[in-house]
Amino acid sequence: MARSSRIGILRERMDGEHRVALTPDGVRALRADGHIVYVEMGAGAGSGFSDDEYRAVGAALAPTTEHVVRNSGVVVKVKGLLPEESPLLPLLHGKTLCCFPHFAGTSREWLQRFLDEQITVFGYETVRDDNGRFPILAPMSAIAGVAAVQYGAHYLQKYCGGLGVLLGNFSPTGHIMTPRILTDFPRAHVVIIGGGIAGYHAAETACGAGALVTLFEKNPETRKYLAGHYRNNLNVIVAGDHPDNKDLFPQSLQNADMVVSAVASPGAHAPVVLTKERVRLMKCGAVIVDIAIDQGGSVEGMVGPTTHKEPIRVLENKVLYCAIPNIPGQFPRQSTPAFSRALLPILSTLAAEGLTLGVLRHPVLESGIQTHTGFITNVAVANDLGMVDGYRNVRDVI
Repeated sequence: MARSSRIGILRERMDGEHRVALTPDGVRALRADGHIVYVEMGAGAGSGFSDDEYRAVGAALAPTTEHVVRNSGVVVKVKGLLPEESPLLPLLHGKTLCCFPHFAGTSREWLQRFLDEQITVFGYETVRDDNGRFPILAPMSAIAGVAAVQYGAHYLQKYCGGLGVLLGNFSPTGHIMTPRILTDFPRAHVVIIGGGIAGYHAAETACGAGALVTLFEKNPETRKYLAGHYRNNLNVIVAGDHPDNKDLFPQSLQNADMVVSAVASPGAHAPVVLTKERVRLMKCGAVIVDIAIDQGGSVEGMVGPTTHKEPIRVLENKVLYCAIPNIPGQFPRQSTPAFSRALLPILSTLAAEGLTLGVLRHPVLESGIQTHTGFITNVAVANDLGMVDGYRNVRDVI
């Protein structure tokens, strides 16, 4: 007989976060498999889904977050818990929480609270499939890459404190038949650090608008692929060296109108690739968009993320710094369906087989377990926060 699980979908409370973990179609699929699904009222509103739509596919609508957590064995959301949501931690004792916890961007004290409550945290950012890909993280990274360039282009406007540079190309005569190749006008220069999913989509967006792009990528195989992809595109340079290059990288920063930092190390703190010295090389009014802020950020000396309400921090040389940790949350009509589609097969397996059997049978589930029964079960998280004594292999404690 198939296992029946009690799954709860929470409403997101982070500033500017409008996603929901599952669409009504996703809930319908879980109900068809015999699972009970609780949805907090209003959870789908930001993505355009009404409570009635969830009710129509068999969800039980719950009036409060606490009601969902108390009645569910598996609690599902998009972003990790906020400090102001910490009263939920005792209610989550011994349960499974599925989210983007991004522990590397928090503190040892915050992680310890999850360990004390023996909460099993299933972290989307470390979920890796048999091909080495990150199926839940990837679509959100793609959206973040596209949106990062859009955000950067906005803040390049003069009234925002930016350089006053147009990202896109244009005809010098304004005539539709005039070639869009400018020799007399400066073109925007976008530097992208990291050629993964986010960096690639940032490059596609920037060069598609008409900017000149310099893309730095450390991994030789990825760099080779990108160089082949852009071999006929004169507007994109794929750099042969990582930012440790002593000449090319500083020169690129000096010429950059926008820098998108898309470096990542799943589970661990993002590498700091923009030191204070390197930021000082940039022009006054240039823009940095730090996609890596979820994992602690990649710019030296930054004290935390910016927000949708206060998206920009002005650095000492008047460089604009944008580090919003949930950019995809501003595009929920696309990000929510993409997220739900990626999460559903993994959540369905977890719900059907349970934690123990699921982890033992499916490496993709094992890769997502970051804490269990009071132990850290992801080595990158343990190393990054200096809590290696609390690490155990998940198979030893499951």
